[in-house]
Formats: sequence, C-alpha cells, structure tokens
Amino acid sequence: MLDLITNHRDLIESRTRELFLDLPALKPAIKDIDDGIPILIDQLVDTLRRGDRASESEIEKTAAKYGGLLFARGFTVGEVVRGYGTVCEAITKIGEELNVKLSNREFEMLNRVLDVAIAASVTEYQRRRVEASAHEELEHIGSLAHELRNALSAALVTASVIKQGIVGAKGRTADALDRSLRRMGDLLDRALAEVRLRKDAVPVLASLRVADVLDEIAAMVNADTDTRHQTIDFEVDHDLEIATDRQFFTSAVSNLVQNALKYTPKGGHVRVRARSVDDRLVIEVEDQCGGLPTGTAENLFAPFVRGTTQSPGTGLGLSIVARASRTLGGDVHVRNLPGKGCVFTMELPIVRVETPAA
Repeated sequence: MLDLITNHRDLIESRTRELFLDLPALKPAIKDIDDGIPILIDQLVDTLRRGDRASESEIEKTAAKYGGLLFARGFTVGEVVRGYGTVCEAITKIGEELNVKLSNREFEMLNRVLDVAIAASVTEYQRRRVEASAHEELEHIGSLAHELRNALSAALVTASVIKQGIVGAKGRTADALDRSLRRMGDLLDRALAEVRLRKDAVPVLASLRVADVLDEIAAMVNADTDTRHQTIDFEVDHDLEIATDRQFFTSAVSNLVQNALKYTPKGGHVRVRARSVDDRLVIEVEDQCGGLPTGTAENLFAPFVRGTTQSPGTGLGLSIVARASRTLGGDVHVRNLPGKGCVFTMELPIVRVETPAA
C-alpha cells in the first residue's frame, strides 16, 4: 500500500479532491482543500512507514500534529473526518483500477490508522476549541476591566479637580466626569445583561414606553456625540409601549446606538427610528460607517467580532444585541448601504401586559 501511495501520489490527491468536492456538505475554500489533502496523505504515509511498529499513541500524536495543520487551513472537524474517508476511498479505487492487490493486513492497517487518527483529530479539535474559548474569555474580561479602569481613572481625576475648587461644578470638566460615570454604568449594565443572558435568559416582562428608553440612551451618549461633533436623531411615537424585559431591551438598543456612533466618523450623523408594524416593534439604527466589506455582514453578530480590528472594545456588543433580541422573541439583522453605511434592524413582538383590575 505504501508503494501504491508514493508511486501514484498525484493521482490519489486528484481523486481525493474529486471525491471530497462531490460530498453533499459545506466545504472549505478550494485553496484550503488543495493544501489540506496533501496533509491528510502525508499523515497516512508517515504512519504506514512505521508499519506494525506504529503504536496507537504514535498514530494519535501524528494525527494531532496534522489535524492542527488542517484546522489552521480552515477545515472543520467534520471536514477532517470526511477527508480521511475520501483518502481511503481514493486509494481503494485506484488500487482496483491499477490491479494492485492490497492484502488483508494492509486493509486492517489502513482501517486502524483511520480509526485512531479520526478519534485523535476530534479530540484535538475539542482541545483547541476549549483553549480558544478560554483565551477569548480572558481577553474579554481583560478588555472590560481595562475600559472600566480607564473610565474610573478619568472620573477620579475630574472629581478631584472639581473638589479642589480649581473649576466649578458646571462646565466641561463636569461634563467629562459625567461622561466617565455614564461609561462605567454602561459597561456594568452590559456585563450584567450578558451574565443574565448566559445564566438563565428568562425575560421579566414589564410595560415600558419606548420613548423613555430612547431618552435615557440619548442622555447617555450625549457627551460622546458632542466630543465627536456627531448628531443623532431619534424618531419615535411617544405613546408607543411594549411589554418586555427592560434590561435586555435597553442593553440591546444601547449597544446598537453605540455601535453606530463608534463606526460613524467625526461630524457624522446617526438616525434611530422606532415604530410599530402590525404586531411588531421595529427599531432601525442607521449609521454612516461607509458600508460593510463583502462577506462580513453574517458574522457581525458573533461574539468577539469587531467591525474593524483597529477599533477598541470587547467585540461583544452586537452579540449581546442578537442574544437579547432572540431571548425576547425577536431577531436582528443588518442591511448594507455600500459607500454610505448600514442599517441595523431589531424586531420584537409587541406584547401587552394586562393591568390588574383595582
């Protein structure tokens, strides 16, 4: 079998590629397939060269090594498993076509290698995902702590200046203090909402006026919009009410608004519209980010994803929006406005809470 693979390697790689592309499943990019198939065959060759001397631990070690290379190429664990199967099928078919007789011992060896290698690859994939998740969690906690510390430091400095009487309790220094305190409050609210969404995610419904929530958000971002010379318009029916979880709802809308301001350039404009459509509450947040790069819209709501790698933050804002919206029975999506910006739309069911009779 080793001679078959080494003497007809190009043919086996080509056939494996054809079989892999014929599979009715999602696949990595063509370049990743072209790079990944040789990695699968390299592993098989390395193991077969050891012959019967190869212990299961050696096969596992080799599989972990090559599995890591495949995962780095963008293969999912399912694609790696299917890849092993197509290599085996290609070798078997080409052997039959070339009239190369494979012994029972060689078939047993091949099956043993594939069995152990597949199990080791799955284990390696799980280990890497756990490791990556732990790293992301630590990065998130560190980023949150860093942002809180920055806001606290700014608040302490400005409060000290005001306390010493260097400046009055009104003016730009007081505005800076107010902005720092609001920033800390927003970070803590976001963290609390995320904890609730992870732990129980059971909404506590209460009737609230949408305009009241938007007024709170407007006050919270006012200092930031002044600093960046941005303008923001809120369009909402002041009588529009909804029964929802106030914390989840406020956190979701606040994150959408702050995300829009974050990616809108200085001097730009953001529009927030809230209206009822049939039995749905529709909130649209339109920014002037310049539009989204091709293929990024569907990934924006994933955790730890930022619209640009240069922007600071935890990368959790839009993820919280998505989870909160779905927990409240709705959803959120984005519409790209190429060259201009984008519109984030959150839709929620309008649930009414009956007021108990006196």
